[in-house]
Amino acid sequence: MIIQFYKEGENSFKKIIKWKNLRAEYALNTEEINLGLGNQNLLFIATEMLLLNNFLNESESIGPNITLIEEIEAHLHTQAQIRLIKFLESELEKNNYSSQFILTTHSSNLVSSINPCNIIMIHNDFCYPMNKDYTLLNENDYKFLERFLDATKCNLFFAKGIILVEGESEMFLIPALAELIGLPLHKSGVSVINVHGTSFERYLKLFSRSEHWIEELNYPKLNIPISIITDIDIKPYIYYEKEGFKSIYSIQNNTHLQGILKIINKKEEDLNTEFIGKEYSTLKKLAKDFKFEVNNENENELVHALKLDISEKYIEESKDKKLQDIEEKYRSYNCNFKIFTAPEWTLEYSLSKSCLREMLYKVIHTFRYKNAFEGKRLKQFEEFKQIIKEDNDFSDEIAYEIFKPIDKKLVSKAEVAQELSVYLKDLFERKKDNKEELEKIQNKIMQDDYLKYLIEAIQHVSTVNVVEKSEEEFKEEFEEKVGVFQ
Repeated sequence: MIIQFYKEGENSFKKIIKWKNLRAEYALNTEEINLGLGNQNLLFIATEMLLLNNFLNESESIGPNITLIEEIEAHLHTQAQIRLIKFLESELEKNNYSSQFILTTHSSNLVSSINPCNIIMIHNDFCYPMNKDYTLLNENDYKFLERFLDATKCNLFFAKGIILVEGESEMFLIPALAELIGLPLHKSGVSVINVHGTSFERYLKLFSRSEHWIEELNYPKLNIPISIITDIDIKPYIYYEKEGFKSIYSIQNNTHLQGILKIINKKEEDLNTEFIGKEYSTLKKLAKDFKFEVNNENENELVHALKLDISEKYIEESKDKKLQDIEEKYRSYNCNFKIFTAPEWTLEYSLSKSCLREMLYKVIHTFRYKNAFEGKRLKQFEEFKQIIKEDNDFSDEIAYEIFKPIDKKLVSKAEVAQELSVYLKDLFERKKDNKEELEKIQNKIMQDDYLKYLIEAIQHVSTVNVVEKSEEEFKEEFEEKVGVFQ
């Protein structure tokens, strides 16, 4: 239709592509007749919008002015998609939002380019608006999501399951581990979203429905399964023992902070509160980070309030308290989520106590030394590898020695996790044709107390246990549905 329109009326054709600067926006070559499908779609959109514009200018319309565009990203590269959506937004603004555009898309690039409150998510044949009337998000949450919902994170709107993680380590490791245990994430439509910290609440608010939605409208909750994988961030007793700490100084939480403010006669906004929960070897180091002064008048009182004597009992009580705090923190959200917390300190420390610790040690050793498997470095590797094998009790001391280069930042956590994921993938490729051996490895991993939280997080979001079909089975199924196999 577009090509015929070009041949019959060049002036009208040029008017269409110049309409609202579309020619300048997309740099369409008007000398070429054989346009690609993407350019043809753009011209079709321009034609329809020109007709709509003429209609609105020439007549008095009744009722809402709505423009429907299906799969607006069809045949357009990423930059063209973004230019088009920004163009449509500017047109709405120019016309003072006198009309409405409803667009369908499967493009995470487009979704990341618009305000989250303008998104309507389709799930189980039901529409879930993401604006403030229907979610638990507030104004600051929307501003945060506008900044951080890039194309890599916006695939959560198209996922059948979501795993939210703190950092790159989990992002690299989880997919490899899922494939090894027979639950590959891509076959369940699962997205792993790295939130770069612990800002999980904003994502849970996005998927949690407001009281207006649930109680007044009586609409269903959004039941997409979400797993949150987080560290417990409580150092084990072996850390303090090895580092020679008998006591530490810490402002543990906001309640604790309020008591300290009274002692130093300061307001909360006067301090740098980002260090709440961090442990310090001296009071002066803590005061320097929090930006307050220790003097003769307040020192004794601050020591009494901030000093913590380290014991195994204190460690266990701190872990229990942290788990309770996490549970309480997320209690108010009504989406289909579960929290999975590392049993020990961090992901990497938990791995150092798991059945994968020998593999982890090899990766760390590889990155720590330039010639890791030559001369004395090879001897060092072989000797400690033997110690790991003989440590049947999975002792804290050996675990800390494995983990220490990561804790001391002698190696990159992201690089270690990425390489470990490669090892896991290689292991799967080597064993996948030997069902008995693969099952033995899978059972060992799935029964490991220190990997259990990762396995359960994967299981929560996995929709089905995938059974591989042979080529013949796939052909039969295809012929049954389509009728002809080509």
